Amino acid sequence: MPGVLYDGYRYLRVMRDLLPRAERSLRVLHIAFEHRILGTFDDDGRYHARAVVCGYPSVVSTSGIVEAPAKPAAYYRVKAQLALALGAVPFDAVKEPFKGQFIDYDDPRLTEVARGYALQAAIYHITKEAFCGDSACRLFNGHWQAEMITAQLESGGLCPRHERVAAEISGLARRERAAKKH
Repeated sequence: MPGVLYDGYRYLRVMRDLLPRAERSLRVLHIAFEHRILGTFDDDGRYHARAVVCGYPSVVSTSGIVEAPAKPAAYYRVKAQLALALGAVPFDAVKEPFKGQFIDYDDPRLTEVARGYALQAAIYHITKEAFCGDSACRLFNGHWQAEMITAQLESGGLCPRHERVAAEISGLARRERAAKKH
């Protein structure tokens, strides 16, 4: 994984302190899009890279989208074989046989995947529910690139339960706007 891994929750704390005082309210949703790789410390005693760190504010990491979910297992075998044979890893040569099976830097699909993670952050902000267990829902937390691609691009939608949650949120927002007009 290239670059430095930043502690996701410390990063959120720094970002929160940069918000204008008037916007430091749970009534205001803040989602930052960041190129840095963010990670969180898990029960297994290790940091794990993340595509999104939900909190206040939330951060979607574009580099995390590329690096956090695992690529196909065969990718890592080819990478190890080339490293052993050549003493270095020619990343473009490793990636070529797996083109399209994972999101890469400058991938035209990256924006749509980032939108899905922003939706996760928004739903989390309102419901405090981090992820969905339905692998076809955009709120699913895929640990493999294939799972992420299925949830974010191939399915591209919400599961029936989260459709209802989104409709309820939308209805509440409409009623609140209407009440402010009167």
